[in-house]
Amino acid sequence: MIESAYVWGVNRGAGTARFAPATPGVVFDFIVIAVPGGASTTRDLVTNTSTALAASAVVTSGSTLTVTVPASLLTSQGFTPANYTVNLWPKTTGGISDFAPDNSMAPVRVLP
Repeated sequence: MIESAYVWGVNRGAGTARFAPATPGVVFDFIVIAVPGGASTTRDLVTNTSTALAASAVVTSGSTLTVTVPASLLTSQGFTPANYTVNLWPKTTGGISDFAPDNSMAPVRVLP
């Protein structure tokens, strides 16, 4: 049984509030599901396609989790990559523990 997963909602420009009315500020059109030691995937909610991530794409080191998603999977839906936003919701067997940041989206940092 998987004990935990980390889910990022990414807004590439076509995001909708899929958890409304509880969190109307959390809008996304793409999700990344990272399962340390398990099967991690992405899901494009615009094209309705899923892609498995390589085991090497999810790395834990102490209390740090690093997830690498190929840029080719994150095609624009209206925003430039520098304007994409994200929200994280950790999931456990008990459900979603929190949304970060609360009821809003955080900007992404585009690496060179």
